[in-house]
Amino acid sequence: MLMLGRMLTMAMALVGGIFFSQAPEFAQQYRQRIGGALDELRAIITQFDNEANRNGLDRQTALELYTASAEQFLQAQGDAMRYSFSRYQRLERQGRDLEQASPMAKPFVILRNPDPDLVTNAWRDFAPGIPVTMAGLIWAGIGVIAGWLAAALFGTASLRAARRRPYRKEAPHQTVLDEEIHRTDQPPTHIAPRTVQQADLPWKPKAVEEAPPQKLPQQTV
Repeated sequence: MLMLGRMLTMAMALVGGIFFSQAPEFAQQYRQRIGGALDELRAIITQFDNEANRNGLDRQTALELYTASAEQFLQAQGDAMRYSFSRYQRLERQGRDLEQASPMAKPFVILRNPDPDLVTNAWRDFAPGIPVTMAGLIWAGIGVIAGWLAAALFGTASLRAARRRPYRKEAPHQTVLDEEIHRTDQPPTHIAPRTVQQADLPWKPKAVEEAPPQKLPQQTV
């Protein structure tokens, strides 16, 4: 049992090291997708601003017209454009933070404010890399420690659960024949002792006559 626990601990530590070692590579591929997402959002925003300026409106006034419209479709279009503006600003700020951060800190920048679409697409097309950089090795060490701690916590919880479980000693299994089971199911019959009467005997015993007491001769003094 002890050997199995050690093997499980080593396996979880190894898996943690491999998984965490890919964090810098994932951050690099996520950063590459930020540039493509910013180009796409920039084209949408530029087209919206040009259409608004062509009609003598600025961006905020055009958005207010979408909101004030009685058509649900136009209101939804206005909400979609607001989301595009907000996402563009968020990704632009995140891209600057990733450029300024060290390779070791880049995964933390993404975890602070991840973009759901970029995370999904980056994970779908993620290509694992060999952690040959210092950041990859450090993250691998963090993963080993995290895996070891997870295995230790799991083992401690399992041990406590086993100690709290009540111990029940099971009776040994016995094979009993059907006839014996049927016989043991019947309540025992107790035969009360019977007093034998004289009338029940086939013969009558003779009465035992007691011998008369003998008189001793008197002696003359």
